Amino acid sequence: MIAIAGIVVGALDVFGLDLLPPGLTIAAVVVVLGAIGLHLVARHVQDDEVTRATSELLKLVELNTRGKGLQVRLFASSIEIETYLGQRILTASKQVCDLSWKTSISSGFSTPTRQVAHGYMDKAISDASSRVNYREIFVFNDVRRADRFARRLKETHAGYSCRFYDDASLIPRLQFVVVDSKEVIFFASGPNSPLAAVQSEVIAQVFETYFESLWSAATPLKDGGQLQMGPISQIVGQWPQASWPASLKKLLRSYES
Repeated sequence: MIAIAGIVVGALDVFGLDLLPPGLTIAAVVVVLGAIGLHLVARHVQDDEVTRATSELLKLVELNTRGKGLQVRLFASSIEIETYLGQRILTASKQVCDLSWKTSISSGFSTPTRQVAHGYMDKAISDASSRVNYREIFVFNDVRRADRFARRLKETHAGYSCRFYDDASLIPRLQFVVVDSKEVIFFASGPNSPLAAVQSEVIAQVFETYFESLWSAATPLKDGGQLQMGPISQIVGQWPQASWPASLKKLLRSYES
């Protein structure tokens, strides 16, 4: 379905055919992008095949949406997309919905240039959560995610909330961030995943609805200023080497005594 829709949209544009009523071509593109999200959610077998196809389709969509209202931007590297996301988070005025749960963090994450970009994005999260609602869903399969959670606990910003799934959860790991219900930024979910940002309230609604379903089923850790000590104790026990704040350790001793 996705391939057929993409080919139709591309053919209409390339050959200059006005066989559809005005505005319907862009509507077809919206359907294509919505289908991408639903397709990736539904299929988590043959991930490489799916992400390769999605990458090619996003490139096609980018070509067919220039100057037509729907904005699709592709990124050449993780450094580029993290820098862009940091900028968008800093300008968020309503809310941010963030998934931090893909199966494994890429090997290039520890390079100096990537760390600079990631540090910029992390500071942007801190700033945003002091101004707007920032909700994050974790899977704690790496100590770096535990460290990220620990940093948020140190900041005690009331705008930040997070929940988690166990690593064993049989769920697809599509990694994305929704900013202000207007833009979806897609991070790598596998070796061949496209890096892209899509500005469209319709597309944002598709993925925000998916995020809300995930949020309602996830285990709460922090809801604004309210800490859930039982689940937090579980995560601290799983990752004792993370940089947990001293204040949290004190709270945990009181909770466990």
